[in-house]
Amino acid sequence: MEKKEFAIICIVALLLMGASYEIDNQINSRVQLNRNAALDIFFSIITNVFLVGAIFVLAPLAFIYYKKRKIEVSYFLSLAFSLSINLVIKLMTHRGRPNGIIEYSFLDIIDYSFPSSHTMIAFAMLPVNFRNFPRQKYYFLAYAILVGASRIYLGVHYLSDVVSGAFFGLVIGYVIMLASKKKKNGK
Repeated sequence: MEKKEFAIICIVALLLMGASYEIDNQINSRVQLNRNAALDIFFSIITNVFLVGAIFVLAPLAFIYYKKRKIEVSYFLSLAFSLSINLVIKLMTHRGRPNGIIEYSFLDIIDYSFPSSHTMIAFAMLPVNFRNFPRQKYYFLAYAILVGASRIYLGVHYLSDVVSGAFFGLVIGYVIMLASKKKKNGK
């Protein structure tokens, strides 16, 4: 992904973030009214944390290990930074979920809505996957979009949570990709 493309994506994402706040409740209401059993199963599988991990972390690492005999640190950095930044933003914003706040009593943790962690992680992995697997980039992109859509469909996030998660994740992944590229080139 070139700098010009990235800048355009950032501008569009920021505009979408602003617009999505205005229509959050309408989108969620309409989606919830149109749910069906087949899509419930499909999006439940898509949103599964282990499936997200397998597709965005484990599968690429296996390919890299077997083909190039090295492990790409960018994957781990993208994952670690997106999780860390996501937690900080959630603790700063305290935005409730559309279907109510999720509380994990055994950990004494409340899980807030803004931004979507699943979406942020999926989009943080995109720049790294695009660089390492250019022929499969549309599959990774389609899956990341489906992860975001699943969060809205299942009623656990607002549209703005997903759009913001995608934006923050993409920025994190892009910055990490650039940093690793500069380090690799010795600059």
